[in-house]
Amino acid sequence: MARPVELNFDFPAHFEVTVLERIDRMPEVQRVLSFPDAVRVDSQRELSAGVILAVRAAEAKPWIGIFESYAYGSPPAAPRQVFGWPDGRSLCFVGGGGGCVVRTDEPTQTFEIDCFPICDVLVVPDRQLVVFADFTALIAYGGHGVVWRSKRLALDELTILSAEDDTLHVSGFFGGSRHDSFDVDLRTGEQTGAPREFDYY
Repeated sequence: MARPVELNFDFPAHFEVTVLERIDRMPEVQRVLSFPDAVRVDSQRELSAGVILAVRAAEAKPWIGIFESYAYGSPPAAPRQVFGWPDGRSLCFVGGGGGCVVRTDEPTQTFEIDCFPICDVLVVPDRQLVVFADFTALIAYGGHGVVWRSKRLALDELTILSAEDDTLHVSGFFGGSRHDSFDVDLRTGEQTGAPREFDYY
């Protein structure tokens, strides 16, 4: 049975992804890799507790990826999910509090998301951004890497609510029983309307 995973391909993608129940050693598949480190998998291995994906990129040979979840529990970590990247050629896996990005046309080119634990994530197609949240701060990536990193925005429980034009709506815990909503500029990562402003990251 295939492991449960959310799929989100809102960005135009030059590749196809299929979730598999087991490692299918198809003749045309020459590489089976385990992520986040793009390590070759033993040729006898057929099963995994991770998410198994068959990936077919334009103008590249198909490959299979095994995406192991990181060690943080869900919740508060974001649920397992795979989504397209703003560059149109990469995919991102999030699970167990961590995340990694893999070039589908050259899967040895990979990097990990600089956010842990990832507690929330939002794909913003019309701004070519993916925004990640840990407990207290945000980081936004575009097709070529980090676009901005916010300062600390809350004491705890930072949550992404939605995006509208250049505004990201979020909420967070500010002490006592207070959970307040406020806005973050999607162009800069600067907040407006929070009950408290922090001067550190």
